[in-house]
Amino acid sequence: MSHVRPTKRCLDDLRLKFAPLDVPLHETEHDLVAKAQRLPNESASGGAERVLAIDDRVWFKVKVGDYRGAGGRVVDIPDDVPPL
Repeated sequence: MSHVRPTKRCLDDLRLKFAPLDVPLHETEHDLVAKAQRLPNESASGGAERVLAIDDRVWFKVKVGDYRGAGGRVVDIPDDVPPL
């Protein structure tokens, strides 16, 4: 099963504290993060709404109440790529 992980920016915007190291980020308790966890299944079934303004990568809208976000697949970076 794929898990969606919130970024540090997402956690900051939602005013959530960074989880302790023994707590996986996808288990962060917030309605927006919970909705984002359904993205892999919604995307596979054709039910996710794509962000059309971004065309270099595929991103999907995540909306819950007044909260808005986007989720997508981050491609693994090969080990031989130097850090920025």
